[in-house]
Amino acid sequence: MRRYHLNKEQKKFLSDFLNSLSVAWFSAGVISPFFIKVNDVLQLGMQVSGSVAISATLFLIGLKNLSTRK
Repeated sequence: MRRYHLNKEQKKFLSDFLNSLSVAWFSAGVISPFFIKVNDVLQLGMQVSGSVAISATLFLIGLKNLSTRK
C-alpha cells in the first residue's frame, strides 16, 4: 500500500475540512432531532449518541492530522 506524504499546507487544509465536517455532522445529527417530532425516544438517543461519536472521531482525526510533524 502506497503512503502519501502531505505538506504542511495540505495537512492544515485536511484538518480544517475534517473539523468542519465534524461540526456539520454534530449540527445535523445532534441538534436537528430536537426540532422534529420524536416517536421513539430510544431511536433519538441512539441517533444522538452515534452522531456525537462520529463528530468526536472526525474532530480527533483532524487534530491528530494537524499535530503530526514530518
